[in-house]
Amino acid sequence: YTPAMQLMAKVYSRTERHDKAIKMLTRMAENSPENITTLLGLGATYSEVGELAKAKLTLAKVKELDPNNKEADDELGKIAMKEGNIDLAQKFLAETENAEELGRFFNNLGIGLVARGDYENGLRTYEAGINILQDKTKINFLRYNMSLAFRKMGEFEKAFSILAAC
Repeated sequence: YTPAMQLMAKVYSRTERHDKAIKMLTRMAENSPENITTLLGLGATYSEVGELAKAKLTLAKVKELDPNNKEADDELGKIAMKEGNIDLAQKFLAETENAEELGRFFNNLGIGLVARGDYENGLRTYEAGINILQDKTKINFLRYNMSLAFRKMGEFEKAFSILAAC
């Protein structure tokens, strides 16, 4: 039953069992190569494990089948952010219908970068998330974590001014 298998693959991916998700979704895509939901799941899972070239190829198939697919645009926007291409990410995410989910993505990506000491890219990620999503969803948590990054850098005035904007 395809919807149940797609849901199981999503559970596998969300519980860090990406290999099982990829295996299941690949088999499903081979059996039904035009199933957009399966291809979206496979592309998202490839992206999650850092196989960005495979993710882009898979999502390109989705765009061939459905050129206006917003979920594919969201995933391609996430990939662009992971690659540091903020302009391309903004292009893909301009008309997102999943702003809350994307807010969490930007937040988690920023937190990961700051935790590794990559403050510059972490701050760019928060700023991009704020700019892209400012009129689509609540973004105070992005500002809050951006202020924490500035605090960790010892830039207390910037940290306070961003926190005050929340």
